[in-house]
Parts: sequence; structure tokens; C-alpha cells
Amino acid sequence: MIYSQMDVMGIERYLINKRNEKRGFFKRNTNSIVTQRNPYYTFKFYVPKDIFIRAVSFCDRVSDQIEEEFGPEDLARVLYDDFLEFLDREYDYRMIYRQLEGRYLSPAANYHYTDDEVRNGVYFSEIRGFELIKTTLQHKTALRGELLLEDMNEEYPDHTFTLEGILEMVFCDFIEKCKHSLIDRPIDKIIQYVL
Repeated sequence: MIYSQMDVMGIERYLINKRNEKRGFFKRNTNSIVTQRNPYYTFKFYVPKDIFIRAVSFCDRVSDQIEEEFGPEDLARVLYDDFLEFLDREYDYRMIYRQLEGRYLSPAANYHYTDDEVRNGVYFSEIRGFELIKTTLQHKTALRGELLLEDMNEEYPDHTFTLEGILEMVFCDFIEKCKHSLIDRPIDKIIQYVL
């Protein structure tokens, strides 16, 4: 099963298989050099325009305090890292499944990828009422998100959630909680991650 546009688990499996090919000492050592991981991947997800506007305003306030550029793509990366830290403390894929299932995801985030689309690249067209966010994640952090989805697949084999869906969920939930003042000093919390 493929869990994101980039199919990070598929890439990881391919690299492991290539590195383990047993065709002599020189070939094995050459494979480990040639088949290195891409350290970063760019993921695309959509959020409703009203949430995007609030996120831009929030990011502007963070930028003013840290005195450097900080946009929605940076916020998405920080929130995803925070999500992974939460998983380290309380790994409960059933709870994440319920959150994903109960959330209205944009059409692009709830899209099930096929092998051909992953190999040829998935192209998104404009989706009215939504704004595109592109965020760059490290290979190892993207892989952790896909492994969570793989674990979910054992108990919920028909789920169609993707890493982009997780990115959208943590992003939108954070902005909604800020809107309703459910997070104490959210700007300070984000700045802690940035600095």
C-alpha cells in the first residue's frame, strides 16, 4: 500500500533491496554509495482558505518575534514534528485513526495513490475553496508517518489515509484550536521549536 505522494516506504524498501544484493564485494559497496536516500521530500496538502488566512496571520506574528521568515510551510513542519513527539510519548494509532476519520479532509488529502501515479508523479489541479501548502520533511520523519499508517492498516485495512492527510489534520487542528483560544500562548510554543 502507498501512503503518500512520495511513497517513502517504497523508496526505503527499494534501497534496502538494492543494498543487499549479493553480487560480489565491489558491487555491494557501489550499491551502498549509489543508492543513498534523498534526505528531504516535499509534500503537498490542501487546507480550507479561511484556515490558510488565519495561518498566514499567525505565521506573520511568529516572523515578527523571531525576526526571520516563517510561513505556513514552516508551521506545517513544526506541527508535524510536534505530532511525532506526541507519538513517542503516547503511541495510539487508534486515536489518530478516529481523528482522521472524523475530520473533513480536502479531496486531495483523502486521495488513494496508485503505483503508476507515484512513479510518474501526482499532479494536483486547483481545488476551489482550498489553498495548497508545500512542506519539506526529512526522510526519517516522513517514514515515521508512513509507518504509523502501515500500523493502522493492520486493524483498519480499508483506510485510505495518507501522510498528507496527517499533515492537514495537525495543521488545521492547531489553527482551529488557536481560533478558539484552546492553546495557551501558541506563538511561544511554536517559537520554542524554531529557536
